[in-house]
Order: sequence, then structure tokens, then C-alpha cells
Amino acid sequence: MDYAAALASETLAAAEREGYLMSQSNVLAQALCPVAHFRGDLKALASSVSKLRSILEMENIGVWVPVQGFFAAALDDLQGDDSAEARMRGAIDDFISSRFVLRLPGLIGTLAEVYLKKEKLDLASDALDLAEAYDKRQAELWSRPELTRLRARYCAQIGETARAEQLYMMALQEARSSGARSYELRTAADLAGHLNQSGRFSAASELLGPLVQSFKEGFQTRDYLSASEVLKQAIAGAKS
Repeated sequence: MDYAAALASETLAAAEREGYLMSQSNVLAQALCPVAHFRGDLKALASSVSKLRSILEMENIGVWVPVQGFFAAALDDLQGDDSAEARMRGAIDDFISSRFVLRLPGLIGTLAEVYLKKEKLDLASDALDLAEAYDKRQAELWSRPELTRLRARYCAQIGETARAEQLYMMALQEARSSGARSYELRTAADLAGHLNQSGRFSAASELLGPLVQSFKEGFQTRDYLSASEVLKQAIAGAKS
């Protein structure tokens, strides 16, 4: 993810040198905002959201208005604004109304995770149903490991433990098959955390340890730091 962020920043810088607002908006909406949010880089996300808003105020590029609205609300959510989820949902409705639904399954998945964190399980299930429907319709295979992970997390939270573990393993396989290392790390951390909760510390450590050690970048990303903490808990639990 460090490489992806750096590449997107370089592409934006090139577009800024040329002065093409459309090109700048494309990079911000399709790369910099999503990557910054995925990494949990609040400073980069705030900067990207602000730059995109400024461009949209100068140029009528309606297709990116819902993107700017979504990530502005997502930033507010990460900063603790409880009302942000409603604006995220509103932005998704704007996507659907505009019929520009590229990458929509992943964005709905992001909203579903917000609901899961707040234990709004009915809303989370509805959001996942919608995301999975668009994923199936559009065959956006890149989002499938993440949606499967979130469905596993939902099952875990409603007490369907066996189904949750089955889905976590499925999400891991999907991530590995597509080479999505960041999704693999996120899923493995979730599954290891689930194993920790049930006292299976050695299994959690064996699952997550080699994967965490295999990463050569992204050490300050939200997912790497979270996975490292889960692994620390697993190692400590296995020794006790």
C-alpha cells in the first residue's frame, strides 16, 4: 500500500503540472481517496478530500461528487463523528441514482463495516446484501474477498461461529488467489482475533505470524498495526 500511495501521488503531481483538472479529479477520486482511507491515513485522506472538493467547485464534474461526499463522510466517521454514517449512506444513494456504480460494492462494504463496528447488525446485513448484489451484477472480483470477510464478521457477531470461520477461510482463499495481500492481512487479522476470543491462541499465532512477517512495507498502515496487535495478543495467550 505504500507503493500504491506513492504512485498515486506521483500521478496527481504530473496532472497538476499539466493543469488538467479532470485528470486531477480522476486520480483523487479513483486512487488517492480510496488508498488513503484503506491505509487509515487521516492526514492524506483529509488532503485528498479537500483537493477534490476544490476541483469540483471549479469544474462541473458531477460523476465525482458522490465520491467526494462519501470519503468526506468516511473521514468524519474515522474521526468519531457518529452522524457520518448517514452521509455515507446518502452518498451511496447518490451513486445509485447517477447509475455510475463503478467500485460501488467496495464502498457499500465500507459502510457495512461502520455498521458492524457500531453493532447495527440489521443495517450491516442489508448493506452487505446490497453490496453482494452489485458485486454479482458487475463481476467486480476485486471486492469479493473484502465482502466475504465482512459477511464472516457479521456471522461471528450474531453467534454463527462455524459459518463465520468457514467464510473467513473462503475470504483468505479469495484474497490469496487474486494476490490481494492487504485484504489477506485484514482477513487473517480478523480470523486470528476470532480465534483469540475462543482461546485458540496457538492457531491464531500460526495463522497470522508468517503473514505479518512477510510484509516489507506498509508498517504504519491501520491494518498492519492492527494485525501486529492481534498477533501480540495471540503470542501472549499461547504462553500463558
